[in-house]
Amino acid sequence: MQSQMTLTNQELARLVQTQKENLSFMAHELKNPLNSIIGHSSVLLKKQRQRIKENDTAANLDQLEKVLKNGRLLLKIINNTLEISRYDQNQFELNLVSTAVDRLIQEIIEDGLEPLALEKGLKLNIDVSQAPDSVMTDPLRLQQIVINLVSNAIRYTNEGSVNVTCRQQGADAWEIAVTDTGIGIAPEQRSRIFDPYVQVGGATPAADSTGLGLAIVQRIVTLMEGTISVTSELGEGSTFTIRLPIA
Repeated sequence: MQSQMTLTNQELARLVQTQKENLSFMAHELKNPLNSIIGHSSVLLKKQRQRIKENDTAANLDQLEKVLKNGRLLLKIINNTLEISRYDQNQFELNLVSTAVDRLIQEIIEDGLEPLALEKGLKLNIDVSQAPDSVMTDPLRLQQIVINLVSNAIRYTNEGSVNVTCRQQGADAWEIAVTDTGIGIAPEQRSRIFDPYVQVGGATPAADSTGLGLAIVQRIVTLMEGTISVTSELGEGSTFTIRLPIA
């Protein structure tokens, strides 16, 4: 019986691994036509905007914008699913280099995230005055952490502010804290927010959320030998704190 159970377990493990490999292959195959759809739609939208006149209707442009928006969301879901799959198959790698995190974090936020906050009328405050001079980290993975945490904070905050703080903690560690004045997270949801495809916000989660951002952040932080914690009050806001080693 023990021998049979061992063989059964090995076969189940093989089937699970095959399923993961098939999922990764399918996601890769989906990316190519989707990138083509987004690319051609972007070109078409640009040309239509150049040709449009004041008395023309903008109905076609609205439809194209919806195609682009949903195409980009689908591509984001595929990319995030691939990231989760790579981590689960131990294919998630770090490229560690000496990095000035204060400049990197400011550039990430000012170039790509500040417009999102301004669009919603939110104040986006950055404080990197106490950041370490240099740390050994993977800039690309750090960018993923910052983008996911800050965009989440903006997504679930309707008024008030989002604050990003980077500071050194002792001789061996540093941390990033992202605080918002948003909807907060219910106590029963906090234990599940780092699981894939889990979205906060009750019955009406944000339309552009994939439910994978925090799961990816948690996996990157674990790979970097760091920790992630969250404090939150429902209706008052949340603070996500990432603590990472300097070396």
